Amino acid sequence: MGMGFPASYQEDFMVPPTLHPNVIWQTLQMLGWAGAGTPDGLHFTGSVSMSFGSWGEKLTIVRVAPDRLTVRSECSMPTQVFDWGKNDKNVRQFYMALIAVSQGQPIPRL
Repeated sequence: MGMGFPASYQEDFMVPPTLHPNVIWQTLQMLGWAGAGTPDGLHFTGSVSMSFGSWGEKLTIVRVAPDRLTVRSECSMPTQVFDWGKNDKNVRQFYMALIAVSQGQPIPRL
């Protein structure tokens, strides 16, 4: 569970060095998380919409090395101190979906 101002969660993931930036973009689209990316394919952002238990979150994906991504989910509401595990779930869901999309498989749901 993330805690802070605003609450957030971040994790680094190993990815194949051959992973094309379009796969990251496709993953955001398939999850229904509005997204944007830089032309060099090294930095992406996505928005997880509001739900019953959340005011929404901002997802940031940065390719920090050819074989490593840093994925961060942060609450949209700057005064939110606790996220009740939502940011952790977003990060893990993105990574699981990214692997599935890169392998041509259906996206698993958490």
